[in-house]
Amino acid sequence: MTNIGIVGSSAASRTPELVNKLKLLLGKYNANTTTVVSGGGKGLDLIAASVAREDSFEVKEFKPTAYNWDAFKERNLQIAAACEHVYSFVFPVNTHGKPNCYHCAKAGKDSNHEKSAGCYTGMHCKGGYTVIVI
Repeated sequence: MTNIGIVGSSAASRTPELVNKLKLLLGKYNANTTTVVSGGGKGLDLIAASVAREDSFEVKEFKPTAYNWDAFKERNLQIAAACEHVYSFVFPVNTHGKPNCYHCAKAGKDSNHEKSAGCYTGMHCKGGYTVIVI
């Protein structure tokens, strides 16, 4: 089985455009041999898990044990360790007033999008990560 992480902004809403991006991504994988790993949080995590289940993918969720950065960080590192690749869905710069993504800047990637813990997760995945702007 291949594990792919699909993580991102908690501010994401289920829109036709977002669902289409998720379905295009999932279309690159076989539901019989791929598990979608999620953070179990609101926004993108829940939307990705829902779309993956609709497309017959197995979904594994790592939910935080508390609602603080230490618990989120632990959960994000668990996702990174469990996956061969992580996809971080993020918003363009200034959508929610967050700074450019310093996680991607630190990883040597294009940081011209809002900071996201999804990118933090991705930069810790040994198989690498891909940023998808929504």
